[in-house]
Amino acid sequence: MRTTSNGADRAADAPRTDDENYEDLRIAVRALAVAALFKGGLAACSDVDSNGHVTMTGTAIAPNAFNGCSALQSVTIGDSITSIGDGAFYGTALTSVSIPDLVKYIGHHAFRESALTFVNIPDAVTIIGGNAFYYTTALTSATIGDSVTSIGASAFFGAAALTSATLGNSVTSSSDERRVGTGARPRA
Repeated sequence: MRTTSNGADRAADAPRTDDENYEDLRIAVRALAVAALFKGGLAACSDVDSNGHVTMTGTAIAPNAFNGCSALQSVTIGDSITSIGDGAFYGTALTSVSIPDLVKYIGHHAFRESALTFVNIPDAVTIIGGNAFYYTTALTSATIGDSVTSIGASAFFGAAALTSATLGNSVTSSSDERRVGTGARPRA
């Protein structure tokens, strides 16, 4: 006998129901998501070479992929990447980045507290997540492409060195007025 997901007993050789197949698929997808999440963080820091460089391939950079990786100083983002996950480069020593033309999404906290000095966001990007460049204190220049329609809350807040910002023509939504700012660092 085998117990089904709803607790009923039935013969082990009985055909599986759609609900059972769906439940197994849901569990497998959840396991893959957890595995991808844990591939991020400091585990990906081991991919950084002795020069502080890493090359990213595939179609997306996972959330928190290099979060807190102080060894990361430069990155080559492959031309097939379409999204940069939340917190992907949060707290890194990354000083510059070339974002490929296919990237459509820059996640929340993606470059937060990194060492970026400039950023050129290509025209394909449509969404910049909240806090994406929050407290990137070395950031002096930002160019935002014409396709960006949404800039999340505090996307550039605390970027006190930012002296040049070019904003595309398509921004129709922003979460608040703190997209760019030099305000004092919030108290803990």
